[in-house]
Amino acid sequence: MKEYGFLSFFFFLLTRTVADIDTFFNERNCDPECTFPSQNLTTKTMEQFPKNCSTVYSALLINEMCDLSEDQITSLFSNMKKLIGSLTVIGTNYTSGKFLAGLESIECGNDSEITFVDNNEMLELGLLNLSIINCKGFTVSGNKKLEKLNMPNVKNMTNPSDPMKKVDISISSDLPSFCISTHEMYNFMSIDTADNYFISGNYCEPILDNELCKEPTNGCTQLFGNIEIGTDFDLESIKSVETIFGNLVINGSDLTDLKCFENLKYVAELGMLKIGTSFSDKPAITIEGNKKLINFTFPKLRRIHSDASEIMSFKMNPFTFVNFTLCFEIRKSLDLRGLAPTFDGFSCEYHEIEANSIRAREMEMKVKNSASDPKCIYPEQNITKITMKLFPTECETVCADLRINQFCDLSEDQLASTFKNMKHLIGSLAVGNQEITSAKFLAGLESIDCLEKIQFLFNFEMKSLSMTNLSSVNCSEWEITRNYVSLERLDLPNLKTIAHPDGGQFRFFVIPDHPDFCVTTEEMLNWIKLDAVNLDEFYCPICEPKFTEQVCKKPAKGCTQIYGDMEIGPDSDPETMRFVEIIFGNLVIKGTELRDLSFLESLEYVVQRTNKPPLISIENNKNLVDVTFPKFRRVRSEDIVLLHFNHNNDILLTNSSQCYKVREAIGLTLRAPTFDNQTCEAIALNPKVLEETSTLAANRSEFPMVYPTTSAPPDAFETTVLPVTTEKNISGVKGSSVCFVILMSLIY
Repeated sequence: MKEYGFLSFFFFLLTRTVADIDTFFNERNCDPECTFPSQNLTTKTMEQFPKNCSTVYSALLINEMCDLSEDQITSLFSNMKKLIGSLTVIGTNYTSGKFLAGLESIECGNDSEITFVDNNEMLELGLLNLSIINCKGFTVSGNKKLEKLNMPNVKNMTNPSDPMKKVDISISSDLPSFCISTHEMYNFMSIDTADNYFISGNYCEPILDNELCKEPTNGCTQLFGNIEIGTDFDLESIKSVETIFGNLVINGSDLTDLKCFENLKYVAELGMLKIGTSFSDKPAITIEGNKKLINFTFPKLRRIHSDASEIMSFKMNPFTFVNFTLCFEIRKSLDLRGLAPTFDGFSCEYHEIEANSIRAREMEMKVKNSASDPKCIYPEQNITKITMKLFPTECETVCADLRINQFCDLSEDQLASTFKNMKHLIGSLAVGNQEITSAKFLAGLESIDCLEKIQFLFNFEMKSLSMTNLSSVNCSEWEITRNYVSLERLDLPNLKTIAHPDGGQFRFFVIPDHPDFCVTTEEMLNWIKLDAVNLDEFYCPICEPKFTEQVCKKPAKGCTQIYGDMEIGPDSDPETMRFVEIIFGNLVIKGTELRDLSFLESLEYVVQRTNKPPLISIENNKNLVDVTFPKFRRVRSEDIVLLHFNHNNDILLTNSSQCYKVREAIGLTLRAPTFDNQTCEAIALNPKVLEETSTLAANRSEFPMVYPTTSAPPDAFETTVLPVTTEKNISGVKGSSVCFVILMSLIY
């Protein structure tokens, strides 16, 4: 019954997409001679199939109604190399999908995917030549006898609805011995747009050679099997390894850094570990009990995979958890899900809550010991018609842990009357009410000094905050999420002073749901100027401003702000950019004869206007030897590698000096910037060697090499973990055994 229920649901979804597929075909101007008009393939409809076409347009459905033999269907598809539409193979008795072996690419409609489900006799997919998938997803499940995939050539995957979205891959088999080859898994791991989270199975036993081996040796780039690094491990043997098909354990070692993994890009764990009579999945990476380990950088690590919920685990390392923000950086950099990574068994969120709780208790003590007027303390949390009588309505400064939530039975006018004299709030503020349309009832509020954070959650009808007089916030965080499709604007025009109670960074966490939501250029300019404001999770497009002589779409005399993407090419006049201070959009400098970036003498900020990476791309400028931005302070983008330098003068790759200067000047962390897809750390480890010429020598004299020191590593308990790797600390870091700061060098 469960199987038939699934099939019914599947066909329900299938009928919903038929109209979408037809629309997709119309938009593509499909060749009618190469279109298969019937979805179901049977002996009756096979005559309609365009068997002489190499490109076929079809929402192809091969199911239990298909009565063609494997030889017949193989002959029918013998000329098809490209399928445009969708592919569904479900409930058949075919032993293989090799009838599609000639297929090289599949391009789907926006909501369509490739599906192989409930084919109970199928032993392999056999998509031998498939190399390109442009579909929403690729699903293989419920095939009871499936032994292997046998699809070795998949090299490219894209999502047709959005190039930024990943292709959902779900691969599993009911057969315990089902296996995936190391070659197939490497393909899935190396395709950045492939979401390989739901790949389950075992590894097929590979054919070993000099590059793929079971024991690490010099020259071995792929390691098949689990590896544990201990006190007596030969670290030289691991330096060439790029991929581990198994798990990595670093346990009880004397390592102080992880630079021995200088080429490691992928760790992919498959299979289950038997413990007694039960099975358990294993983390991809476990780093445990390393008393001397100070920093945790894998210079080139890009992705990890495991079926374990605890996919990456740090345990009992004295300096593992210095700052919970580093935990979130690891998660973001490796695109981890759920609660990963864990530190001593706890998630990033747990450590964040603990840190905030400590701060809250400290602030509470400060409030209790302050000279606050007892008459201006609100003793309740929730505000209702009953508790409002206790609110100190005559006070300008109110101490309160204020909650305006589902228990609030006051109208917005009543709330406005209650709060009309309150200008300063000391405590906290949480607004979550399904009927409130704005927070105008707090329009008189000028400052908030927090015990905890500010929250605006589950306000289903709220269109704007409209706290128009709020000018100062001293809190750890402001979260504005899960307000569904109502919220269109923040409307916080005067918020210009923001601080964290402990002197750290204020986290502005905003995830809008309304398609037209945006923040004004004035708001963004106010906040990006503040170093104390962390905008990494501020996922907001920028509203189009009113254009003036200072705010314009294209650079001109007197223009200081540009709204829109800016490209500087060989025919551009750089002089028009000299007074521009901020760009709300992407910046591209391409194919010019520029030697340096001095013409951007006033540029301080670049803010992503829409989600269109990369934010800044500087490429193919063969004379460019100096990439110093004279006044550049900060960028805002949702792209991790937001600043790309590609194919410029090779002098930029000969040492890491300029890379670190850019990172330090703008306050970048993690992967940015990159030079020809290399991070600063990667360049420092492996600088490019050029043939010496007089021109090169002149360029080199301007930017001398950053050489490592030869001093011994500092004692573990005397070392400070730096939050950002900079040019100042790289020399000591590179020569000693102190590694770079956690995940600063992750690259593509």
